[in-house]
Amino acid sequence: MLLIMEVVLASLVFISLILWEFYSQTTASLLFFSSVTLAFFYMSVGVILFKAHKEKSFAIPLSIIASIGIALSVIGILFKSLNWPGGMLQLKVGLSLLFIIAILSFLLYLRTKSSVYLHLLVRSIIYSGVSAIVLLF
Repeated sequence: MLLIMEVVLASLVFISLILWEFYSQTTASLLFFSSVTLAFFYMSVGVILFKAHKEKSFAIPLSIIASIGIALSVIGILFKSLNWPGGMLQLKVGLSLLFIIAILSFLLYLRTKSSVYLHLLVRSIIYSGVSAIVLLF
């Protein structure tokens, strides 16, 4: 259920971002509410979503930091798209956190083969890529 909610919210943010950039400036409210909802979703259920509560090692702190990095990246994308101040800083901090999380989760996945680290790695790569694209343009 949480995975479906995540995919729906991320798709809504992506669609509203595309609509904002290319078609209509009236979709600002959709972009705002979908981005804030996605950031809140990651901040509130990130540990459960990454299934980190089943692990005993670095999984819980790593998933908390990944949730913060993803939330910062999503809000940074919102701020940069709407030309609000602080968007570049949020994107840079979120991208830095996600880069560190990607490296750590890759190394821990190679060592333990745990699905928690694979989930963290996939999401950190996806959100790092989107953040990097928005940061460049």
